Amino acid sequence: MMEAQRYPDDFDGIVAGAPVFDYQRLNAGHVWMAQRMFANHFAGNLAFDRDGDGIPESLTKWEMLRDAVLAKCDTADGIRDRVIDDPPSCAFKPQVDLADRKCPAGTDRDDCFTPAQLTAIAEIYRGPHDSKGKRIMKGMDLGSEWGWDRTMIPHRGNGMVPTKLIYGVDHINYLFYKDSPGVPMPNPFDMSQTPDKRANPPEYAWWEFNIDDVTAGAAASMMAITDATDPRLSRFVNRKKGKLLLYHGWADPEGQNEPTLDYYKAVVNATFGGDLETTRKSVRLFMAPGMGHCGGGPGCGEWDRLAPLVEWVEKGVAPDYVVAEHLTNRKVDNQRKVCAYPERAVYVGPTDGRNDPVNWIETNFACR
Repeated sequence: MMEAQRYPDDFDGIVAGAPVFDYQRLNAGHVWMAQRMFANHFAGNLAFDRDGDGIPESLTKWEMLRDAVLAKCDTADGIRDRVIDDPPSCAFKPQVDLADRKCPAGTDRDDCFTPAQLTAIAEIYRGPHDSKGKRIMKGMDLGSEWGWDRTMIPHRGNGMVPTKLIYGVDHINYLFYKDSPGVPMPNPFDMSQTPDKRANPPEYAWWEFNIDDVTAGAAASMMAITDATDPRLSRFVNRKKGKLLLYHGWADPEGQNEPTLDYYKAVVNATFGGDLETTRKSVRLFMAPGMGHCGGGPGCGEWDRLAPLVEWVEKGVAPDYVVAEHLTNRKVDNQRKVCAYPERAVYVGPTDGRNDPVNWIETNFACR
């Protein structure tokens, strides 16, 4: 995306998947989400310490949340396949839809949610926001929960270090501010440490980070270097006659995907005067239901990324859809069309077999 925006003469075709284009806000958001899980001695954490050794190992709460979201959203597309086709259209509300799973007042158990945990869940879906309530980025998408055990929730299985926090530690120390606030702690994941501000260089811990610094403009100098958020692509699509193919998985547990859709809409307005059909002649977006970060996930996320771009650039054949697959033990067990926005794949196969995996083949889906 930097190439399309800053160096438009380098390529005549670009495919960009799960683009971390809003780099500063995304990584600051990673830290903010980790703070929701680690705060107040893990009060909001979705892992539970069954054996009382001080390290939570049970992921029952995570499984309960994941399954509750699927129960609410999975069949909205008419198919029960543990994939949410269009997360923004699902009205899952933690405080409402998990109300019957609240822990008795003043208790925390493995089979229920405390008020602090329900608040943390709601905050993660809402997205990082400053102390005045101004949201800096949209939150995690419904359907991304399948990967939260790896990316979001600290527990014994990941060494109490979810991957979002791994991204965030070095980022906050070295890549967010114009001048580094200090080096990470010797053990950057031990919150019992006190950063030494008199040391040379001083120490700075991720739990000290204040999301208000984003809206205050503290990352402005680094945003100018690392971010690729400019929707004005006229030099690339008009002068270079370039083609840009964007894709993102709706179930990405690492980088929120709705901002990618929002960027595409901004391109429609800023570069093409609001004309979606003209936009589609040069820039197309594919939102893949159930796909994780660049691949993986419960949905179909495997396809040749380069081939559709080659057909478009070299032969003038614009991709209306790609045929994506899901593999288990290297065998295809699900196959769908992933359609170019704004169309979505609709099941058109045998009516009484829509929930039978044998009918989940590309020819049983149409873009509409």
